[in-house]
Amino acid sequence: MSPSIAALVLAYRYPDGVEALSKFFAAADIDMFVHVDAKISDEPFREAAKKSRGTVIFIADRVPVFWRGFTMVQATIALLKAARLRGSYDRYVIISDDSLPLLDPAALRNKLELDCDYIEVRPVNDALKIRYERFLMLDSPATQVRWIPVVDREVTEEMFHRCERLMALRRRGKKPCSVHYHGSQWMALTAPSVDAILESWETDPWLRESFEFSEVPDEAYFHTILSEQEIPEWRPLMHADWSVPSPPKVFKTLSELSTIDTGGAFFVRKIDFERSDLNTWVDMMLGDAKN
Repeated sequence: MSPSIAALVLAYRYPDGVEALSKFFAAADIDMFVHVDAKISDEPFREAAKKSRGTVIFIADRVPVFWRGFTMVQATIALLKAARLRGSYDRYVIISDDSLPLLDPAALRNKLELDCDYIEVRPVNDALKIRYERFLMLDSPATQVRWIPVVDREVTEEMFHRCERLMALRRRGKKPCSVHYHGSQWMALTAPSVDAILESWETDPWLRESFEFSEVPDEAYFHTILSEQEIPEWRPLMHADWSVPSPPKVFKTLSELSTIDTGGAFFVRKIDFERSDLNTWVDMMLGDAKN
């Protein structure tokens, strides 16, 4: 029996990306769940998704996502929970709205027939351990990494509450990790792996808070939880080109995408849908699949 699959899309910039992905997942008979960064309106993304005939669910539990912060983890957890509430899926594919598929729908489903996680996992080195060991708070306008006008860096009451929790954690110390792994946040997980992540989220607040006040936790929190049971085999889901001078490479043309060495990955990012002809990529792929 073919596995039931949910695609979980973290959207922050490209309605055209959501449109392309919704067409692709509809053709693959995959339900698509979308979290739109709460800092922006989700209406353009909803309008874009209407152009497909598939099942697209925009989740109501939205958080403002800050680069390198814990809110990326929170948004991913919100997507996992929303998919779990809707049905018992066998696979959960986590990608972003600046991604495109590299396989046609049938080929992707064939790959996901395997009862395994597609995830990149490696032990953290000393430099990456510092991201966890230090006490950081990157999830607010006032403390975020990206540049915004100073006048927008207002200190809010919610930020003070978060500071209180941070100070309490400093007094207690961060949870020692018996295993500590990291890798890409873009992955395809089996139902048991999702169960393990959600169980840890609910039952281990010390680990959750320890990662909350760290840097780039979305590239380590899930990987560490899964590696506590058994270290997953290296199976990449997402291709990104880190060989360019200012990585990762941003793909803007069909010719660029057609010539890459994907290393066996199923999807590719980053796609610039605003300045490219790549919004036709899925239409071309689906046309070829029908021929």
